[in-house]
Amino acid sequence: MSKKPSILLPTILAAVLLPLTACAGGEVSGDTSAGAKAGSGSGSGSGTDAGGGTADEKTQQRVKDNDAYEKLLAACMKKAGFEHTPNLGDIYAVSTAMAAISGADYELAKKYREKYGFGGSNATTVYPNDGELKSAGQKQTPNQAYHESLTESQQDAYMIARAGKDYATNNGRPKGCEGSARTEVYGSDADIDAKDKAGAEADKANALKLNGDAELVKLAQSYASCLTAAGLEPANTQPTEIGEEIRLTGGAAGAGASGGAAGAVVPVGEEKSVDEAKVLLTKEIEIALKDLECGKEFRAAYFPKFQQNPTYRGNGAG
Repeated sequence: MSKKPSILLPTILAAVLLPLTACAGGEVSGDTSAGAKAGSGSGSGSGTDAGGGTADEKTQQRVKDNDAYEKLLAACMKKAGFEHTPNLGDIYAVSTAMAAISGADYELAKKYREKYGFGGSNATTVYPNDGELKSAGQKQTPNQAYHESLTESQQDAYMIARAGKDYATNNGRPKGCEGSARTEVYGSDADIDAKDKAGAEADKANALKLNGDAELVKLAQSYASCLTAAGLEPANTQPTEIGEEIRLTGGAAGAGASGGAAGAVVPVGEEKSVDEAKVLLTKEIEIALKDLECGKEFRAAYFPKFQQNPTYRGNGAG
């Protein structure tokens, strides 16, 4: 019997790897409901980042809330006759690979980039089973495999129990077990909206503070000048943005229109052979190391200040 394709939480590794986020990212627990896709099971969009606080404090609150949510979800699904393995602990934890890619730890980053570049598709093609690359991915749980083991009718029943009859169109407002757990931990939809609004305002304020910091602005300009001299033209030189410019865009002379240095010169949508990936990875490594050296002083100053003023890309601060 055929089975319906699983509704997976989107892969958001790029967000996780943004070096200017302390614990950014999202849970990939293998959960398949629309509610999980919308992030309601991981604290995303659930008001867990409302207001101020350091990056570490926000992480601690996320972990506490997510653990409570996951346990409630598991208990509810058990009552409904289904399994759910709670995804506990710091599901946003920045692995060694993530810290290396970000450049937050210079020595780790140098060692990592010398072999993997930015750790993108070129590296994963050349080293498909490399544990270091896999550690940069999101945390997995058995829930995906469990869901796929069910028959089509069981999958339907599972999804309805988990997120309600409108699980495919609930726009992040799940019912069912997700809805009850979400409400108990994070509050009503109105509460969550208010917390999300407060969090967005704090995020924007922190970004403005970092982008207005005289020391960081000066160091970011030096960083940009170094990149330009190396043939890599950053489009955005703001402190909250420049650290990711080359990895994501490749620079004006870096990787062409291929989706950043990690994509190198293969057009989007085309598959790379291992031999092609090796050639592209060599160039990517060169670019990644140039970026690391140019940004060394900037990152040393940026991350301590970011820890006190955490913010995330796409905040509209600049």
